[in-house]
Amino acid sequence: MQTLESPAKVLLERRELRRSFRAWCLSALADRGEKPARHHELIIETLESVTRGEVKNVMFLMPPGSAKSTYTSVLYPPWHLAVRPQDLILACSYSYSLIEGFGRRCRDLIEQYKNQLGYTLSKTAAAAGDWRISKGGGYFCAGVGSGIAGHRADLAFIDDYLGSQEEADSKLIRDKQYAWYRNDFWPRLKPQAAQIIIANRRHEDDLVGRLLAEEGDKWLVIRLPMLAEERDPLGRISGEKLWPEWFTDEMVATARKNPQVWAGLYQQRPAPEEGNFFKKDWIVPYTLADLAEVEARGGLRYYVGADYAVRKGTENDSFCFLPAGVDSSDRLWVLPDWYWCQADTGEAVDAQIAMAKRRKPLCWWAGRESITGAIEPFLFKRMREEQCYMPIVELSEGKDK
Repeated sequence: MQTLESPAKVLLERRELRRSFRAWCLSALADRGEKPARHHELIIETLESVTRGEVKNVMFLMPPGSAKSTYTSVLYPPWHLAVRPQDLILACSYSYSLIEGFGRRCRDLIEQYKNQLGYTLSKTAAAAGDWRISKGGGYFCAGVGSGIAGHRADLAFIDDYLGSQEEADSKLIRDKQYAWYRNDFWPRLKPQAAQIIIANRRHEDDLVGRLLAEEGDKWLVIRLPMLAEERDPLGRISGEKLWPEWFTDEMVATARKNPQVWAGLYQQRPAPEEGNFFKKDWIVPYTLADLAEVEARGGLRYYVGADYAVRKGTENDSFCFLPAGVDSSDRLWVLPDWYWCQADTGEAVDAQIAMAKRRKPLCWWAGRESITGAIEPFLFKRMREEQCYMPIVELSEGKDK
């Protein structure tokens, strides 16, 4: 005999579902026998913070197949509208059919759970890609690059702005996407609107790369590579796999066969397969005895490349000074006494002075934003105090070095 739940219990469950995004996810996924993995829990926690107004701009950067769109573009909009029922949502993707499909799934969830969510779909506006709810809010989706004039947003999504590596490699397409973001997407946002970008990186100069270079301090970046690196947001040890219940060792091994795809799509750290100046075939190991011999024989011409951890909102929170020497045969020796450390500016400048005294570099390369825009007075003061001068060449910083 089927028993009916008491009205009080039903009411408490509905209140909990509207209060907690996690409770909503568990309820909506129950029929599929699924529950959030560790990285999904982080997505859930972050999105709850967006709805509460504690976080404004978020980037979720994760490998393909990690179900990031399920939680952000499908499960989240119906719950957000249960909490803020008058909000207007704008959702965009490289493919209109993809984002329309997400909109349809949102609409179907609302229809299925209207009693739990506390609102219904409007009878006059219920298309998959353009629907409204009974309490005033609504959802509109479009393809990246298409016209969206007239559609204001309290919450705006961009879920996968690049559809292929070919698109990512095209500067023309990257320029068009960035222009669309600045001239069409961003102007549609209300003053206190939140933005959420869901992506897997394919190019250093993609939309995410440009936004972080220009306004990195405005974004919370949740970057979860397939294999964990230092200071992993989930607390994984280096090399630990993401979502081991889903991603197999065979899947990882296959992805790693293409270094460019692995670096971008899976590790979320896109980089050219070959450097602009140095080819991987040129790199050969040496011993300290080899180095001592070449220094004794003819010496090296020394240079240093530097990356300063002075910008906010990026992941580059370690100072890096990399010394190198060129021998009489014009071979480049990357030297073992590099400096890679999380430190305050004073400690890093002292380390720079010490390296300059030790190596006497012919050139010290550094980002213009780091020197002129941050530490120039302090650095030059220490150089005068120590009577240690070095020729500093400042370079434009357009991306992560």
